[in-house]
Amino acid sequence: MGFKFLHPRNTVKAPARSGVLSEPATARVAPKPAIGRAVHYVSYGTPGGEYGQCCRAATITDIGGWRTTITQQEDETHRILHQKWDPDMMGLVVHNPTGTFNNTTVPYDPSEPVDMGTQLCDGRDHSSGSWHWPELR
Repeated sequence: MGFKFLHPRNTVKAPARSGVLSEPATARVAPKPAIGRAVHYVSYGTPGGEYGQCCRAATITDIGGWRTTITQQEDETHRILHQKWDPDMMGLVVHNPTGTFNNTTVPYDPSEPVDMGTQLCDGRDHSSGSWHWPELR
């Protein structure tokens, strides 16, 4: 018996109680980030709007990263930064039709499905500059 990836459409029988079979339950195993795995990066598009957001192929090159936020602006020349380790922040090589670029701090965006269709690959409203798992078909 080998490893089996559980797709959202696959079902698994829940354990039976008192000899009665229960209804099938939908199970999904979340992928685990690993260096070399393929993901999608959401591009920013162009400032003038000629090109909108779109999903681009990307490869994970680093796992985890520091998320930095400004917590207090002291004056024009000093500010206090807060950093927190984020295991979902990834380093990526993004593959564009015109070349590749490296980005060391790309946040994960799990985004829920939206009622209206989006231009993105899986119909979700992902944030620009984020990564997500490719849709399962």
